[in-house]
Amino acid sequence: MVKSIYIKKIISDNKMSSFEGDYIDDSYILFLVDKNMDIYKENGELLLSFRKNVIKKNSCNLAYNSFRKAANRTSYARGTAAGPIDINKLPKSVAKLRPMDKTEKGVNNTKNWTYYYKKNGEKAKDQISNGVNSGIMGYYEKFRGLPCRMTSYTKQHEQQFIDGIPFIQEINKNFRELVPDKYYTQLERAQNTDFVIADTAFSTFTINKNFQTGIHKDAGDFKEGFGNLSVLEKGDYTGGYTVFPQYGIGVDVREGDFLAMDVHEWHANTPIKLLNKEAERISIICYLRNSIFNLCK
Repeated sequence: MVKSIYIKKIISDNKMSSFEGDYIDDSYILFLVDKNMDIYKENGELLLSFRKNVIKKNSCNLAYNSFRKAANRTSYARGTAAGPIDINKLPKSVAKLRPMDKTEKGVNNTKNWTYYYKKNGEKAKDQISNGVNSGIMGYYEKFRGLPCRMTSYTKQHEQQFIDGIPFIQEINKNFRELVPDKYYTQLERAQNTDFVIADTAFSTFTINKNFQTGIHKDAGDFKEGFGNLSVLEKGDYTGGYTVFPQYGIGVDVREGDFLAMDVHEWHANTPIKLLNKEAERISIICYLRNSIFNLCK
């Protein structure tokens, strides 16, 4: 029998907002989930549903071989999730940080995004965030003149993408079984476009490797659906707990486990300590991009 509990916020909304983009540690965890459990907010809404060892080992092996290289690429566009700006985590082309020019549109520097000067003295036009090992596979909507499409990495490695789909379909199956109301709402919306992953309610998934995220809420996904997280592993590591700091809840997600989670609540993960050279913690987050069904038919 799966245990269900109801919890209250232990940090106010205003205070929690001030922590946006910060790193966290184990001190934020008052209760660590490592067994099958459903956790509800005090208003009755689901915060998370966790199940251990529900994804087949063969599917995990296929996914590891298919997807891990996508997370070897360095992304400088993860913003709040990438943590407070650290000059050592920015590209080598960065000479120094700079304020936003009055002629530029957008927002000024924040603790997670920055404008900068290149080493040749040139002003870089776009803001960047810390570099992290993160990639995107699947489909993306129209953006900056580009059509609805496969992401560039997916197109370049289409067979690997196809080989790993059984893993994504298992995530889809667990989503359907654990959160059926949200699942069928998302599936109905996903069926309005051809840009979805075969036999799933997802258009896209993000792959992160050995990446401690800062406190953030997900954006760009279908808000009436529900989020999820799964993990692939190599070697040994400790940490990497998925934490909802406003509730004091942490979850120890390991390979084969499935976590359905409300990604529109503040969340982050704790530091990952790699215990040997080959150690990798690869997290997979599947979602339906909110603009896919509006822009891509």
